[in-house]
Amino acid sequence: MPSDWKGLLAIILLALACISIRFDEILDFPDYKVIEPYGDGFKAYTVIYYHAKYDSTYSHFEGMNYPYGEHVVPGATQPILSTVIKYISANFTDITPYTFHLVHLLMLFSIFLCAVFVYLIMRRLDTPAWYSVLIAIGLTFLAPQINRMHSHYGLAHPAVIPAVIYFLMRWHEAKHWRWSIYIMITVFCYSMIHFYYFAILTFLVSFFYLFHFLQEISWKRFQECALHYTIQLLIPLAFFFWWMILNDPIPDRVSVPWGYLHYRAKWHGVFVSLVQPYFAWIHNKVHAFGWLDFENKAYLGLVGVGATVLLVYYWLRNRLKKGAIPFETNQASFLNKMFYGSVVILLFSFGLPFILPGMESMIKYTGPIKQFRGIGRFVWVFYFTINIIGFATLYHWLKKRNWKPALFWPALLLPCVVLLFEAYNHIKAEDVRLDEIQELRPGNTYPEVTGIDFSQYQAIVPIPYYSIGSDNFWNPPSGYLNQKSQVMSVQTGLPVTGAMLTRSSPSQTIEQLQLIMEPYRRPKIFDQYPNDKPLIMAWDEVRYQENRAPYAHLENAGPLLYEAGELRVFEVSLNSYDARIEARKDSIVQALSDTLYAADPFLSPDSTASFIYDSFEEGEAEQHYQGQGGQSFQLKRWVTAWEGAMPDTIQKQWVASFWMYIDQDLVPRTDFELVQLNDFGSELKKDYQQIRQFVKAIDNNGWGLLELPFELDSRTTKLQIRMKNSDLHGHTVFWDELLIRPVATNLYRSTPTYLWKNNRFFPKDTQ
Repeated sequence: MPSDWKGLLAIILLALACISIRFDEILDFPDYKVIEPYGDGFKAYTVIYYHAKYDSTYSHFEGMNYPYGEHVVPGATQPILSTVIKYISANFTDITPYTFHLVHLLMLFSIFLCAVFVYLIMRRLDTPAWYSVLIAIGLTFLAPQINRMHSHYGLAHPAVIPAVIYFLMRWHEAKHWRWSIYIMITVFCYSMIHFYYFAILTFLVSFFYLFHFLQEISWKRFQECALHYTIQLLIPLAFFFWWMILNDPIPDRVSVPWGYLHYRAKWHGVFVSLVQPYFAWIHNKVHAFGWLDFENKAYLGLVGVGATVLLVYYWLRNRLKKGAIPFETNQASFLNKMFYGSVVILLFSFGLPFILPGMESMIKYTGPIKQFRGIGRFVWVFYFTINIIGFATLYHWLKKRNWKPALFWPALLLPCVVLLFEAYNHIKAEDVRLDEIQELRPGNTYPEVTGIDFSQYQAIVPIPYYSIGSDNFWNPPSGYLNQKSQVMSVQTGLPVTGAMLTRSSPSQTIEQLQLIMEPYRRPKIFDQYPNDKPLIMAWDEVRYQENRAPYAHLENAGPLLYEAGELRVFEVSLNSYDARIEARKDSIVQALSDTLYAADPFLSPDSTASFIYDSFEEGEAEQHYQGQGGQSFQLKRWVTAWEGAMPDTIQKQWVASFWMYIDQDLVPRTDFELVQLNDFGSELKKDYQQIRQFVKAIDNNGWGLLELPFELDSRTTKLQIRMKNSDLHGHTVFWDELLIRPVATNLYRSTPTYLWKNNRFFPKDTQ
């Protein structure tokens, strides 16, 4: 390839110009504005900031899931960025106030690098400099990762795949160690931005080497592949295994993350984009494309779609005997291997083979791959591969035919124009406008405006509570409180008890949820707190009023310290939890002193109380909550856990409650059905939820009280309780103490050891 400094200078200047024009507001970034002010995007800023400013080590993130925290990689702190900020701030000058801006600049720098690497690839494919510049700009700004700029900042780095493709191409030309080292550095650095890149690049490199070896099966080539593969992937893998697995602070993580087949690529997300006017017209006038989740989309571009169809047709027409690349070049062998590998990755991103009938259960055998549930992201490899091959093929195919200029130039330029047109629509549709965060303005910070001495507290409890990451429970944050609680956290250094993390601990999540469940036991997590300082409760009044039931018991938990707009800030002492439990016990004692009627084996203010109770004392389960017995099941398929006749009653509003051992991975995701049947056994009505959705109280021994209200059909004579959880793969679940009663009926009991009300057991002598 001849001297290329002019083309390289052109792509550098043009890429910088396009970035400065499209992202001018970001480049003129004031410290109090952000791209995404509420959800995952805002959290992405604050975890990086908190880690850089407050964490005591480089490996552990302490800003959420207090007091346990999380490793910095699943904590999504972009370790390569937050570590640099932390080091410079600790040893030279404090740059943490510029954290948000550095997050933006890192994304923009990756866009710039993407254009440069695509240009370099195209030039290695012997396409003209001007043509390579146009393709590089178009593919960069049409890249699917651009869609991540509004929230998933760690994934908004389109340079990573073109960089590895370029280094693999150079390695393929001359098997020099330096190209393997460059790949190793790229894999390491981008994995330290977001660990999904490690999985994506592992697939890319692994399939390339597989087809490279299959081209010439020999011991010599095997040694060649093995040595370079070790440098490129196995050395980073060894580091991450030592750093993340052997030194993992979390004792348990979810074994089967939810959404593996939900977050896959869909054909109309890959081959269609409603951002483009022609597809939008078809959608509105001809045929409506199905709804897509954000993760299902990764548009290839019209040229990429055409290249896919034509190359696959060419390959199949030759009965797979020839390579898929229809032009002669010294890079044809490399491009064929990349094409074969990217096709396999594309099929994997669609969920194959697991979406085939009867194959879904095979996911359990995929090992660590199932932890990367957003498999739709793997299509990014195919996006770059097919477009690079497609545009290179177009140029060489036209050049070979020696068309007249009147035909050659339109045929060559039209696809470029289409690419740039689509890239313009794509980048324009991405909302990266900045929004102001009032509390980030100087003089408006929480320490300044509240007058609270935050050093007197140990953590922030958000209400409504958010807890995401265990994949056993989902408590999504309200955008408002997500923002306010995390701004308060980074401005005060107080960690948040809630979590917006990745693959976090199910058992720790259960302990955290005790903080906001109805008063039943002193939260077990208090034993892990380093001191007895009170907690700060950050309360979103508007969202609370929309969903009062789960949090009403916390209304008077402590004194009000500050209020502004929708935000209320309360002080909550650890002892207040004990006080609220004692108050519930006192209310039971008071009720027992009033006039009650026998309702064997209970007492009730209702002289005609109707209910169903089964203690399962005859059950032989290895674990039980109370008494001497309980029930256990294996839930590969729907299992009828209980069936019985309903009392003859006019009551309409009922509630079913029971205890279940929930401190076991995946048990909270158990499907639950309460089915109402008539005299003939016909189904009248069905109430369906997952177990996680109606846990009301949690004991310190891992058992949870589940309570499901339902409306009784007047024709119902029998109830049936059914459960299923195929993710458990035959593991046993335990349940005990079934009570089905009218909502208006209260039941009581007093024994020598406990006070009892409506399936709650309060020990008399211990908390």
